[in-house]
Amino acid sequence: MDIRDYQTVLLDLDGTLLDLGFDDQFWTERVVSAYAAEQAIDFDEAFAYVSRLMTAQAGQLSWYDFDHWQRALAIDLESLQSQSADRVRTRPGTIEFLEYLQRTGAHVILATNAHPKVLDFKFEALQHQAPKFVDYFDEIISSHAIGFPKESVSFWQEMHRKIAFDPGLSVLIDDNLAVLAQARLFGVKGLIGITQPNLDLPPRTVDGFAAVQFLDTLVEA
Repeated sequence: MDIRDYQTVLLDLDGTLLDLGFDDQFWTERVVSAYAAEQAIDFDEAFAYVSRLMTAQAGQLSWYDFDHWQRALAIDLESLQSQSADRVRTRPGTIEFLEYLQRTGAHVILATNAHPKVLDFKFEALQHQAPKFVDYFDEIISSHAIGFPKESVSFWQEMHRKIAFDPGLSVLIDDNLAVLAQARLFGVKGLIGITQPNLDLPPRTVDGFAAVQFLDTLVEA
């Protein structure tokens, strides 16, 4: 797929531009451990409880709502995530790809489910590794500002009302296949999945969409 065929490039954040390893470890290990300590229960019991709560919110905006989970778990998540700031990292090829998009003059939109507090934290954490990271985007859109998660076609409809772009001349790159499916339903023409969102895990098979492991493979000479 030639990215130059598209006027607008829609990019996901976690698992696409950034390694999903941070998020997976944070929610399944650090948060669970903190909850276990707070409640004076063992890790397995805490894991089962937190997993049950989160599964009930899967696919909904609340699943991504940092403030919701701070209230629900009664944990200072902001302090907890700051302790793991060194785990926030771009995936191989990310910066090369973003620099390529700058050279092509594409309209680059970061479209993410990340909560604004998480965005602020990650942008700050990336300052030493990629100080120009935020500057690569013409627009930064969080689903929390839209009112719907990206897994809903309503997100794409509402975002389109806020930002002018032609879905037929746009490509979305995202590690979440449910998001890609909803974008397709809305009319986004180009759809690319990520085979290895978490660098600590082996690549996976992506069915139904074009797919890449690292974004720099999309750079044309």
